[in-house]
Amino acid sequence: MDRASIIASAYRHLSDSDAEYGRTADWLRVFGKIADRIISDINPETVLDAGCGLGLLVECMRRRGVQAYGVEPSSEIVHNIHPEIRPYCRVGTITEPFHRKYDLIVSLETVGSLSRDQAELAIANLCRHSEDILFSASPVYHKDLVDFNVQPPEYWARLFAGQNFF
Repeated sequence: MDRASIIASAYRHLSDSDAEYGRTADWLRVFGKIADRIISDINPETVLDAGCGLGLLVECMRRRGVQAYGVEPSSEIVHNIHPEIRPYCRVGTITEPFHRKYDLIVSLETVGSLSRDQAELAIANLCRHSEDILFSASPVYHKDLVDFNVQPPEYWARLFAGQNFF
C-alpha cells in the first residue's frame, strides 16, 4: 500500500462522509475543526504537522494566522499539495532532525506506521523540537491500515516519558 492510501485509511475515521481523502470541502472542514480546536486550546504561534499528507492541517492553520509547516516522507504527496501551501511543506521523515523548534508539533496517525526502532527515533525527535506535542496513534489494528506498530496508549506514554516528556 502506498503512502497516499495509508493516509486515506488513517484519516477516514475523522470524516463524517465517505469522501476519499483529498483537498475537498469535507476534508478542509474536518481539518478546519482540528485547527480551530488547536488554536482555542493551545494557541501556538508555530506548528509543525509531522506526517502532513496533503498539508490540509497546515493550510487550515495558516488560514487562521498560525505559522504552520509540514513534513511528509512522500515526494509524490508533497508534489500534490496545493500550490499555495507547498512552500510550507517539505519532503522528509519524522526521524530526521527538523530545521527548528516549534511551539507545537502535531503527529496524527503517523508513528504507528513505523517500525518500533523508527518510532522510538521519531518520538525522540519530536521531543527535541517542541515542548508541546499533539499525538495520536490507533491502539487497535485495522485491516485497512498499514500500521506496523500498533500499541496501547501506555506504550506511547512510556516512549515519551523516556524522553522526560510528560
